[in-house]
Amino acid sequence: MKLPLLLAPLLLIAACGEQADTPVVESEAAEPEVASIAGMTFEIEGEDGVGSTYFGPDGTYTDFLDGEEVARGTYEQREDGLLCFTPDAPDEGTDCWTLEGEPDTDGWMTSRRLADGLEIRVRPVTTG
Repeated sequence: MKLPLLLAPLLLIAACGEQADTPVVESEAAEPEVASIAGMTFEIEGEDGVGSTYFGPDGTYTDFLDGEEVARGTYEQREDGLLCFTPDAPDEGTDCWTLEGEPDTDGWMTSRRLADGLEIRVRPVTTG
């Protein structure tokens, strides 16, 4: 069973959740900084139910459903805000995800898979 647990929202949620009180001065040449999700776990709500994804500091991810591992592979946080997943499964290609809107009062955000528009909800449950 393949879960749509893979998200781009994770990196954006992480960036939204821990903002510094220091004002940010932007210049035209400055690239946006992407907050790292390494070492974090996110709860994922999708068509297969509620699961979680752990992002290892080594660039790997592991998806869980009902406490059991269901997928693993590598992830890439891109500077353009996308989070891309490449499963270890040989027949599956890379999928990239983006976030839609702001977190709700419980921290949930909507993530959309670029390939087909599939939407899932994600929120951080642990930080690294």
